[in-house]
Amino acid sequence: MVAPFITLLPVLFYIAGVDGINVLPWIFRGLVLLAVITYVYLRRNRPDVIARIGNTEMESLGGIG
Repeated sequence: MVAPFITLLPVLFYIAGVDGINVLPWIFRGLVLLAVITYVYLRRNRPDVIARIGNTEMESLGGIG
């Protein structure tokens, strides 16, 4: 799905007057922002998912068996 549009990316950089390497920090910031938004959404709506972050499978199954 992305393959037909991959040739359009350099054209957009040229139109915007941005060098290709200067876009990388903006892509990084966008991904970090997306991760923070996802974390906040999960923290508000699915606290059980946030509670499982960092737990191993053995810690989760500690009282079973």
